[in-house]
Amino acid sequence: MQLTILGNSGSFPRQGSACSGYLLESEGKCVLLDCGNGTLSRFQQFHSIQVIDAIFLTHLHFDHIGDIFLLRYAYETLKAFGQGDFLPIPVYLPENPHEIVDLLRVEELFTFHFINDKSTCTIGDMEFHFHTMRHTLECYGISVRVGEKRLVCSGDTTYHAALIDFAKEADVFLCEATTSGETASPVPLPHLTARQVGAIAARAQVKRLLLTHASFTEDKQEILRSAQRSFPTAELGEEMMTYSI
Repeated sequence: MQLTILGNSGSFPRQGSACSGYLLESEGKCVLLDCGNGTLSRFQQFHSIQVIDAIFLTHLHFDHIGDIFLLRYAYETLKAFGQGDFLPIPVYLPENPHEIVDLLRVEELFTFHFINDKSTCTIGDMEFHFHTMRHTLECYGISVRVGEKRLVCSGDTTYHAALIDFAKEADVFLCEATTSGETASPVPLPHLTARQVGAIAARAQVKRLLLTHASFTEDKQEILRSAQRSFPTAELGEEMMTYSI
């Protein structure tokens, strides 16, 4: 299984960056975890948009779903110019807020599958599980297993003990670290600090920690140092970098 970070900015993109979006590949299957603004262009540096097998949305804030609207236009345009007939893409997403779901719904392009804590699904050899996070609206962390290897993506969340259990012994823990936590206590947004993330990763005994979703106000090296106080091998998840799991 391979993870490519297409974008990792929180709330809105830094200069030259993109918001949350991750490409996950295994055994010829190609999946998007979130589809934030700027990620669709970057995805096409790896693949044509025609090869997307499924899309998973942790929650429906626009910095995590912005480019799915443009993906709709892309498919409609390609179809209009006779450059392909597309089977509807399965989209796994929260059921709320309903008004955002309605904006996304284009039945000839997407088939919706609403997720909850009991949901599971399989794409190729990738097994997906979900767990409720604590954010300002319905949000899920995502666990992806291939054989004995497991990736856990936090989505957006504040601190809660269940995240430790969800991430337990993950091979890769891709976790939001919106601020360093050194100057703002508590974080002035409904998100995790890097200091909290390091402590969560240590208690969960994950094998590798990748930090993502940094606020534009933050020095990324300070975020890294904060996480490394509790988890010394923490890394900044680098945009356009591919990680093997």
